[in-house]
Amino acid sequence: ASHSFLTDVVETRCGTSLLLAVVFHEVASRAGHRFELIGVPGKTLLTLGFGGEVLLFDPSDEGRPLERNEVAELGGPQQPFREGWLRPLERAQVLARILGTLKADYWRSSDYERSLTTIRMLLEIRPDDPREIRDRGRILFMLKRYREAVEAFENYLAFHPYADDAEVVRMLIVEARQGLAQ
Repeated sequence: ASHSFLTDVVETRCGTSLLLAVVFHEVASRAGHRFELIGVPGKTLLTLGFGGEVLLFDPSDEGRPLERNEVAELGGPQQPFREGWLRPLERAQVLARILGTLKADYWRSSDYERSLTTIRMLLEIRPDDPREIRDRGRILFMLKRYREAVEAFENYLAFHPYADDAEVVRMLIVEARQGLAQ
């Protein structure tokens, strides 16, 4: 999680590509340069329009310039390149990426209360995000807050009854109801 906190990133000059990109973007902006942040699978890159061309940089690799074909390869065979990857991220998207990284860090370290807090913030940005609704239920379940977990799971299934994980979520509802009965 330390690579997700801005103060630690600035102090150690080591962090996620997202936070390094945010820091670089802010410093460049204050110096009068117009970089944009773009989100590709697993990374946040910087772009700069220059002479009718779009230049791409990887802040997690010391700002190394990237060729377009290198960006296309970042998704691997599972995620073919899409032009949308090159669209600048909006502030809400940047914030959602930061919160998503924090949520994952907290979840991995079993800090479920903080993970739940980040999910609440993510739902403020994207109230109908099915993953966050489902994950809120999962965290509440792990915290043994079964009534709230059932509500979150039912909300998830109401909008996504045929989701790939719908059966798993239905089983979690059964388990949560059993937890309520004890």
